[in-house]
Amino acid sequence: MTRNLGVAFYDVTTYYFESVRADELKKFGYSKDNKVNQVQVVMGLLIDDEGIPISYELFPGNTNDFKTLVPVMEYLRETYGIKKIIITADRGLNSKQNLAYLRSKGFDYVMAYKIRSASKAIKNLVLGDEGYTVESPQFKWKVCNFQNSVKINGEKSCSMTIW
Repeated sequence: MTRNLGVAFYDVTTYYFESVRADELKKFGYSKDNKVNQVQVVMGLLIDDEGIPISYELFPGNTNDFKTLVPVMEYLRETYGIKKIIITADRGLNSKQNLAYLRSKGFDYVMAYKIRSASKAIKNLVLGDEGYTVESPQFKWKVCNFQNSVKINGEKSCSMTIW
């Protein structure tokens, strides 16, 4: 069976332990299960377009979701020699640094974006009535195109066109 590794879905979750003994991997951190008094680990899972795992990585339990994407993508590039991929992930991984990294490596992405915290210009672009393609009375869509510059450590890293 030949696998399509050109498209991957990535997500991060936590696994907690009925324990308060921390070590190098099991640490106290933000608990998605509201288990604030137990140690946990963070797991990043990468699956292919068929839902079959490609790879996973375990991180210390106090690792922020944002900080898991780059190490997993680097491992994927080094291990499988993948040069082009489309990453799909939820907004928990959508940070300027992660998007800049993905673009710098030539990867494409589909990321959820929280409109509520967007700039007024982006809100107007996305929520405005013009530009929609109407598929049915219940479903319409549109493509929004805008430029976004990213500063990392105070320096302009790259400029991205976001669709």
